Amino acid sequence: MQLNIFYLNRKGGFDRMILLKIVFLQIILAAGVLFVLWEILKRELVQEGLRAIEQSEVRFDIADVSVITAWQLSSVEENRMRAAVQRQFPSAEVVFVVNVDIMGGLVVKAGDLILDHSLLTRMKHLFGQHVT
Repeated sequence: MQLNIFYLNRKGGFDRMILLKIVFLQIILAAGVLFVLWEILKRELVQEGLRAIEQSEVRFDIADVSVITAWQLSSVEENRMRAAVQRQFPSAEVVFVVNVDIMGGLVVKAGDLILDHSLLTRMKHLFGQHVT
């Protein structure tokens, strides 16, 4: 979004302070939009991982399953995740772990099986392995 508003000062030139304020407001607005989109993306990756678990038809006999997220899930999200995981791994004890390094989304670790729907992994695939 670009504002094409120019203000003239008394000498007939452009008022730089007003222009700087407009540019500053544009930067703030753009940053706000990017922040909101970033938060939506992080949440959507959790939902995508949950749907992948719920739609899977494979059943495994594994004792412990770790669900790693970038933030603490709500009780509703935790219950839904626990039900989906226990449907796939009926005898599993589900442990929820918060690891901000994954940036968003989730990682499910069950024995040697890893279901990675994290934002960190998506960015690594998109930009190569240079993301840390």
